[in-house]
Amino acid sequence: MKDEKFSVLLTAFQGTSSEKIIKNFGDAYAKLILENDKSNSVEQLISAVDAYRPDYIISFGQKPAIKDKIYIERNGREKSEIYETDFDVEHLQHAFASVGFSVRISDNAGTSYCNHIYVNGIKYLKETEYGGKMVFIHLPLEKNIRDFVKYSEEVKRGIETFLEIG
Repeated sequence: MKDEKFSVLLTAFQGTSSEKIIKNFGDAYAKLILENDKSNSVEQLISAVDAYRPDYIISFGQKPAIKDKIYIERNGREKSEIYETDFDVEHLQHAFASVGFSVRISDNAGTSYCNHIYVNGIKYLKETEYGGKMVFIHLPLEKNIRDFVKYSEEVKRGIETFLEIG
């Protein structure tokens, strides 16, 4: 285990399975519940990043088509521009797999809120150059999770495992 402790900001959109999951994490990490409004959610994220200056921003959204899996998004897109994260997605994938998840690294963060917050978060981090890294993770809808409590605990364990090997 690493000696240093990383600061982590978890984000999720209001009213989603992702919000319920990060609320189950207790007080170990800073949390931000984003409004379901594109411009307001970006303002909320930037304010939280400026206030907390986290080492890692782990943003969660929900992907309707998946069941009991995790999709780690490698990049966001804005028109023809691709914004790739500098977060170590392969180590994160390994961490989630080590606690039993089926994990896919994806290059399609979607076309709406998830992609929008991701693109703007990556752009802001690169502009400010303070060193924080952001990743976006898609989780299933609650109805597509067989055991919600167990799934939530395993998501937390996956993040903790990543931070230990990070």
